[in-house]
Amino acid sequence: MSNTAPEQWFVRRIRRGLAALIALRLDGHPPADVVDATAQVWCAALWPHCRWDADKDDARIAEAFRQLALHSERWPSIAAFLRVLPPRVEPTYPSLPPPQLSDEELAAHRAYIQQILESFGHGIN
Repeated sequence: MSNTAPEQWFVRRIRRGLAALIALRLDGHPPADVVDATAQVWCAALWPHCRWDADKDDARIAEAFRQLALHSERWPSIAAFLRVLPPRVEPTYPSLPPPQLSDEELAAHRAYIQQILESFGHGIN
């Protein structure tokens, strides 16, 4: 969580999204002359919500506002925004191949595991 002021990319993205919603003239929308104040309130509420990252979250925020524009009949709440905010897509990496062990290395590992197992067996008696 962050107690710092929102970064500018975040403020710009929230302002753009709110301006688009205001243009729709949904029931309960704030007047156009208070879009900056509305954006400040949204940013102050949302910024501490998580560790926002421009690369990971800019498109997610835009998509949330797109979903609100598509499906809202009334001016949405911040809670509605969070409900339609898509999850972060974290990169996936291929698994490493299993290590290639020689027969001698494999035998040494098995002998070591056997020693460990035997030491547990002696400690239990």
